Amino acid sequence: MHVSEAVAARKSVRAFLDKPVPEGLLKELLTKANRAPSGGNLQPWRVFVLNGESMPEFLQHLAQRTEREAHDRARSKGDIERRRQPRRGLRRGRDRGSGVRVDRNEHTT
Repeated sequence: MHVSEAVAARKSVRAFLDKPVPEGLLKELLTKANRAPSGGNLQPWRVFVLNGESMPEFLQHLAQRTEREAHDRARSKGDIERRRQPRRGLRRGRDRGSGVRVDRNEHTT
């Protein structure tokens, strides 16, 4: 298969079978994937094979981690929004004169 054929035939799969994948097939796929190129030959990936009873435990850990990361993102977003707001003293200075009905555009020289 040529690269252009592989790109054209690519598809995303979001539905999986409940059937376990045979261990021999997993080993074959991982051996072939190990030969895949990476930028700068850094090979930055780590592969973990989970099956059987370790899978539900991993999924629970993943869900907790995702929830924690979402909480951290929301908290840091709030910090960013607070930093964008003008400080209280600056707001008072900008609003000064509004209570005594002074036209801010009038200037005396």
